[in-house]
Amino acid sequence: MRRTYFPSEANATYITIHQHQNIAVIKTLQKPAAAKITRTSSIYIANQARKVCVYEMPPEDSCKGVVHGIDAGTPTSELMANLCAPGTDIINARMMGRSETAIITFRGTYIPPYVLFYMAKYRCKPHKPKAQFCNTCYCIGHRADVCPQAGSHKCKKCGKLLDEPDQQHECHMNCVNCHGQNAPVWDRHFAIQADVAMISIQDCRILSIQSHVVSGYVGNKCIAFPLQILGFDVDTVDTVQFSNHTGYPVWKGQVTDTDDFDALLGKLDTSVYTHVMTGYVSSVALLERIRDLVAEMKKANPEVVYVCDPVMGDHGFLYVPAELVPIYKRDLLPMADIVTPNQFECELLTGLTIRDEPAALDAMEQLHVMGATSVVITSTTVDGNASLLVVFASKRTGDRMTSLRVDVPRMDAHFCGTGDLFSAILVGWMTKSNNNLRVSVEKTVSTLQAVLKKTYRHAKNTHLEHDLKYGSHELELRLVQSKDEIEEPPPSFKSVALT
Repeated sequence: MRRTYFPSEANATYITIHQHQNIAVIKTLQKPAAAKITRTSSIYIANQARKVCVYEMPPEDSCKGVVHGIDAGTPTSELMANLCAPGTDIINARMMGRSETAIITFRGTYIPPYVLFYMAKYRCKPHKPKAQFCNTCYCIGHRADVCPQAGSHKCKKCGKLLDEPDQQHECHMNCVNCHGQNAPVWDRHFAIQADVAMISIQDCRILSIQSHVVSGYVGNKCIAFPLQILGFDVDTVDTVQFSNHTGYPVWKGQVTDTDDFDALLGKLDTSVYTHVMTGYVSSVALLERIRDLVAEMKKANPEVVYVCDPVMGDHGFLYVPAELVPIYKRDLLPMADIVTPNQFECELLTGLTIRDEPAALDAMEQLHVMGATSVVITSTTVDGNASLLVVFASKRTGDRMTSLRVDVPRMDAHFCGTGDLFSAILVGWMTKSNNNLRVSVEKTVSTLQAVLKKTYRHAKNTHLEHDLKYGSHELELRLVQSKDEIEEPPPSFKSVALT
């Protein structure tokens, strides 16, 4: 958030020394003073000329994206004259140093997936500021062009000053930044995190117990790939194995029984898992066995995160035996760290009807009372608005419940596997953001909508003879083609805090 300047400050010019970056910043809010600075090419500090680089702060309501593959040295005037961003306005654009990367400032918070330059399409990604690194002294925090040791030569391994750049000498690894026995930055054990709020997930391993299809994307086919893209190890156990999902006119396959389940899990070391996820289960006996497994894992390690997706039905219809509902309510919800029902499933679990926002808040409160720590209702229709889907989310911390909502326009198509994909992405970002509910839900919704839009465009382009129907092959989620969107979600959707 940018600070607010008082009138007395607005008329002043400030000079700030950033010792870590080895630069001085001259800042003013006055246009006449800014014009003088803009015309200045160098200033003298300690009787030595220093180059001046002019930077204009972007508006508060703006965001930045980067585009790769544009000719190095392209002037700003040429970029501004020939760049076009469908759906938003470009405030400024410039090349980054001598690279082939352009950084573009957009009006608002929407970063388009593509921009046009001379009518050629270039992929646009969110700009992530990176730590500055000097390849002269190998220190982090400033660039080589402002290095206080410019002209000197250092050993890449130990940091010792050398007479010649290729001088040979014996030494040991000694990082000039962390003083550890590793090379300065490029060593794989030394990672600079662009987003300090995110935590390391290198030791996270997820056990996912879901359905499986040979063709298409539901259940574990929706779970494994996105989580692996986000950096998680994922092991899967299939509760059913079908040729395709049951929305098609014809499907074949088999259901995993308790004997098969025990045979698979009998020799499995469950102590290696940090998370366990459960989804579609079609029999009472198997759900009870899964309940026992989760209880055993939580007892052995209370830090294991249990994610319960109570896949029971949708649009007012059950597609599992009704006897499963009390098992979820009585046994699984009290163990759940995260629960992700849709509107119909939430109403089944709570006995409440969700018609508006207050009813959704009451339902989430009831799920917290039943034991769930974090609750996300993945899709609801409220206030009779059929053109809008609303995602509600809440988190219980002690006696305090924080809640939010995200509004999403409804698409004119019926997709399968969206709930499974939602749960997978949510688990990934809840872990990476250290359980930041707002960040996780926003990134999850943005990712899911990007995948659905790509799927919908593909279906429209290849299925023009008749209307798109549930069970159409063209409506299978385009997961592989959405790898970039899964890895770096476009900042498309923002949440509204409720409590």
